[in-house]
Order: sequence, then structure tokens, then C-alpha cells
Amino acid sequence: MKITSKVAALAAAGAALVLTTPGPSLAASSNFLVNEGGNQCLTIENASPDNGARAVQGPCVTSKSEWRFVKADEYNYRIVNVDNGKCLEIADSRKDNGAPAQQWTCVDGADTQLWDLWFSDGSGFVTNKNSDKNLEIENSSAKVGAKAQQWAYAGVTGQRWRPVMASE
Repeated sequence: MKITSKVAALAAAGAALVLTTPGPSLAASSNFLVNEGGNQCLTIENASPDNGARAVQGPCVTSKSEWRFVKADEYNYRIVNVDNGKCLEIADSRKDNGAPAQQWTCVDGADTQLWDLWFSDGSGFVTNKNSDKNLEIENSSAKVGAKAQQWAYAGVTGQRWRPVMASE
């Protein structure tokens, strides 16, 4: 491989990295996580503070629908509910399609609570570190209360998310 093509490949990889990680202001602020399929926010069912409460989509109106992206390691973030301080995770560290997303007390070293945020051009994918599957709204539903779950990449709008700073 020629040196110029190596440099070009490294530059492209660096540009991709810049596009796929939240900027400092996004990571430090509280955000709504808006699903592209239903144009609604990721929230916790019935605004429950309990461990195991299901993640669903609903209106983007309160702190119960706000999240902070907390850097956990070089590539991954915890998605922490602003209202109760609990982490978004996949139930029971499951790796199967359809496993439910829920909230739980944040635990250091729990890969099921770590997420790779792939945002580019304003939206992208939220991928669980443990399963390498994407967070999605079941069947790309636009219904209030539709369940959040994980699924292998399918390229559907229900798997695309848009972070929106809550103060906007």
C-alpha cells in the first residue's frame, strides 16, 4: 500500500470517529433521545423509578424523558435517566433479538449498560456493547408506549435515534 493511501485511510477513520461520538456539550447536557420511526422520545413506562421498569417511547415533555450520555470508556457511554439516575440496559444481559430495554441501578463493569453511540448528520444508532445489537422501538411503531428492545441491524427507522438537547 502506498503511503498516500495509508494516510487517506487514517484520515477517513479519524473523520468517522469524529462523526460517531457525541461532542462534549451533548455528553454533558441532558438530552431527549428521539426515535426516527415514531418521532417520540425514549422514556420509562409510567415514569417508574423501579429497577426493571421498561423503556418505551412517549412524549418529550419532562425530565423523565431526559438522558445524560456518561462516558464509560474509550467507545462506550452509559445512558442515564436524568429523573432517577438509573442506567438504560438490556434485561438480564440478554443477547437475543427482542430482548427488552429497561432501567437499572448503574453498575460499574456491566456491559449490558454500555452503549456505542453512532450519530452522524444528526441521527444514528445506539448499539449495546454486550450484545452488539441496536436499540429500537418494536416494529418501528409510532404508538405512544411502544416498547424499546434490541435487534440486529435492520436499517429501519425504528433503529435510528436523534439526540436533542433538552434545553433546545
